[in-house]
Amino acid sequence: MKAQNVGIGTNSPNSSAALDIKSSNRGLLIPRLTTTQRNGISNPATGLLVFDTDKGSIMFYDGGSWRALSFADETKTDPQGRSSTQPASNAGFGTRVAISGNYAILGSPRYSSSTLNNMGVAYIFNKSSSGWQQVARLAASDSAAGAYFGGSVSIS
Repeated sequence: MKAQNVGIGTNSPNSSAALDIKSSNRGLLIPRLTTTQRNGISNPATGLLVFDTDKGSIMFYDGGSWRALSFADETKTDPQGRSSTQPASNAGFGTRVAISGNYAILGSPRYSSSTLNNMGVAYIFNKSSSGWQQVARLAASDSAAGAYFGGSVSIS
């Protein structure tokens, strides 16, 4: 007989969970790997979690690449939602992000104007004591349909 779900610390695991762990004084310890070890995993499953000891971050595999989970530091500023000053549905805002110091660049590669589909744009944000504020919107001077500007971003 196969178990439908497993409980650790409980005799009645939640029916929606494959694994239900209950404890009042212990945590869950996931595998700890260096970046090289993590990148050496052959055919990682979508959703695979590891703690990258070099990056000091929980990483997950999204089916195409490894991505870091983001957490708010409870001793600092609360998490803040950010959107551009010109929001557009399905523009991919924030699908590409790079941060250096108090500056961030966020790509919106599927942004479309009234005449150019998927031309793409990027936004520059600056972090101050009042939070993140948009300071610039970038678009290619030769914007074209299907250019996906902002599909790759970097800032230094």
